Amino acid sequence: MVDEVVPDEADATDADATDAYERDDQDTRSRTLTVLTIIVLLVIIWLHRGCASNFGAPSGSSSSIEIPLASDQDTIPPVIEPGSPDSYYETDGVPDVIGMTRPEAVDTIHGAGYEAAVLEVYGITHPAGRVFYQSPSPGSQLEPGGLMRVTLQKRERPVVRVPGLVGLSQSAAEDRIEAVGFKPVLSYRPGDKKVGRIFSQWPREGEWLVEGGDVQIQVTIEP
Repeated sequence: MVDEVVPDEADATDADATDAYERDDQDTRSRTLTVLTIIVLLVIIWLHRGCASNFGAPSGSSSSIEIPLASDQDTIPPVIEPGSPDSYYETDGVPDVIGMTRPEAVDTIHGAGYEAAVLEVYGITHPAGRVFYQSPSPGSQLEPGGLMRVTLQKRERPVVRVPGLVGLSQSAAEDRIEAVGFKPVLSYRPGDKKVGRIFSQWPREGEWLVEGGDVQIQVTIEP
């Protein structure tokens, strides 16, 4: 007699649970894959739109992205049209006049379209009669018609005759002294006659004095 095998209810229940678990796991994986696919697509769309915006392509365009290639124009500064406030930047800057004589420097400055201011000083530290300083420095930018300052050095001071000053008023004496390149040095003495007039001077009238020298004058004032 053969014994009949009766399925165990507990085993059937376990099998059903296993199948349900596997189905849930597959559903979870499917949903996860779908979400990841959507995220990847969104990222691709976002990157595409960002690149298109950077290179001037319309947003959302499906055309291929063209990256501009470098050209010779990338290294050439833009040309400034005449009449613009910065048009002087088209020049190579102010000329170099160091070492030139006064006429040469002035002609060069005027030829470049600038004005010249020349200062002469006395000394022995630089070649005589040659420009040893300029402002702005060579190559600097300066607006057309702007002022360039240059300095030259002279060796010897010229000498000038001292004018007569006795009897003049203080203001008239000072004007005459400064007109010939001297510096007035004032002193005062009390007196009853010719108050406000020059009583004496040194150097005396007709003597020679180096240009820029001091001329001493004594003015009479009331006691």
